Amino acid sequence: MEKDKRTILIAAAAALMLLVAAAAFLWPCGPARGPGAQGEADEARHRRRARPEAGPIEVAVPRVPTSRAVETGPGREAAESEVLCAALQFCSVFGSASLNRERLLEMTRRAAERGAKLIALPEAAIPGYASGTEMDRVVWRRPDTDGDEASLEGHAETVPGRSTAAFGRISKKHRCYITVPVIEHDAAQNRYNNTLAVVGPAGDVVCHYRKLNPWTIAEYAWASEGDRGLGHFETPYGRIGVMICYDIHSVLQELAGEKVDIVLYSVAWVDAHPATWFDERLPQKCRQNSVALVLANWTSVTRGRSGNGYGFSRIVSREGRVVSKARRVFGEEIVYGILPRGKAVPRATPSAR
Repeated sequence: MEKDKRTILIAAAAALMLLVAAAAFLWPCGPARGPGAQGEADEARHRRRARPEAGPIEVAVPRVPTSRAVETGPGREAAESEVLCAALQFCSVFGSASLNRERLLEMTRRAAERGAKLIALPEAAIPGYASGTEMDRVVWRRPDTDGDEASLEGHAETVPGRSTAAFGRISKKHRCYITVPVIEHDAAQNRYNNTLAVVGPAGDVVCHYRKLNPWTIAEYAWASEGDRGLGHFETPYGRIGVMICYDIHSVLQELAGEKVDIVLYSVAWVDAHPATWFDERLPQKCRQNSVALVLANWTSVTRGRSGNGYGFSRIVSREGRVVSKARRVFGEEIVYGILPRGKAVPRATPSAR
């Protein structure tokens, strides 16, 4: 019996020694911080946290659409007492203003050729508003500060500037009004603003609006509070106002007080199904304030990138009726809608000129 116990113990010790030897042999080939899933994740995390410099920004960006945007709209022409509006649902590539501008110009040109007279583009669509997903995002920062965000050096613009000139050529040719969403640098004050300029039938800037209510979560590192007041201007289609994303909570009511008929509303908003905000609360706000909205939202190309935009671009009447909306949550689209013309009283000096 004693002999059997000694045999079992010897066998167990031998087995343990074999396991230790095998582990020592296999260890160099086990999980490492180099190539492989974990290594790639660590490297990607390091790249995201590295301080970007001016020029192309190497961060996770949405895939660029390879096909033309879908067009959604009414099956009839606008009557004399009406105006055809267009909201561009667009997928910006973060930090690629030239690429975004050219693609937006192509979409805007198509809308203008179809006869749209009031055309809205998404918030900061030219430089891009943010990159990444909800939990892994890169946003902008001022060039004179440090941080993990992307430097605005070389990406911010002036108003008037390159983008207003480019879109102004389309607005002049087709006698329409187009929002131009940029991140603006005011060199005299060394301020950066989330800006929405509007170019009109003469090809010049007819409204220069700086977002009054920057969203602290994504704009804290760069955006100054707007200092040009409300943005609205007179057109043959009524008194038109402009507004950017978070402004909805206070500015819409103020624009209503200024007797604005239609608001060109640029957003970079994220919602989820069911789209309670877009389907219920937003139409209710239009009805309460008796103001129509042409809402252009950002989007992603495919599912799984909701932090990069979630569609729902639409046109809502002053009665709160959804006149037209994007057929897709993900993907680029030009949404057309017909609204009644307003009866604005001309002013000598439009607001936010």
